[in-house]
Amino acid sequence: MQTAQWHRIPGCEDISITVNLSMRQLQDIGLVNALTRALKDSGLQAHHLVLEITESMLAQDPDRSAEILGQLKTIGVKLALDDFGTGYSSLSYLRTFAVDSIKIDRSFISELHRSATSTALIDAVVNLARALGAYTVAEGIEYSDQAALLRKLGCDRGQGFYYCRPLAPAAPAVGAVGDQRRGHRRQPLLRDQRVQDGDERRLHVRRLRPIVDD
Repeated sequence: MQTAQWHRIPGCEDISITVNLSMRQLQDIGLVNALTRALKDSGLQAHHLVLEITESMLAQDPDRSAEILGQLKTIGVKLALDDFGTGYSSLSYLRTFAVDSIKIDRSFISELHRSATSTALIDAVVNLARALGAYTVAEGIEYSDQAALLRKLGCDRGQGFYYCRPLAPAAPAVGAVGDQRRGHRRQPLLRDQRVQDGDERRLHVRRLRPIVDD
């Protein structure tokens, strides 16, 4: 599996792979068994797999979703609530579904310096996630001033074209990310550097701050 190759690159040993679940997949009674087999066959540790779900998916069948997500947590995979604030937002979801991360939709990020309301909402989500023991991921960061304000607000992770365009999965390309994580001076890098190989994958980098020389 590609992730196994990435883990052999110095500085990339704890990279995770993120997969978007569809509603159909979430409702599939064979999902947990299929994922368990895939993890075993690939050698990927469960905590290096992050499954993304949306609020609208949870709203369609909350009881069934809670059951499946509970089983997924049992096998050790991580759960991310995607596009938070754009769907059927409800604090009860955060109480019922024990997610590991909350992803802040790009529509809020794009309005950061034009809307005090968006800034206040992001601040609220960051503090809410922290209180629940989850981390936050800001989507769609394109400018340095957005990154600076998100750091100030305490957002844990970020992704977007400001840091990197999608990369090929080849080891030399991903090796540059390992260099950044070990402290070589390149463009500022946040968590969730993105790699693309047909469907989207993301590399998780440690802190929401520029990487600087040792």
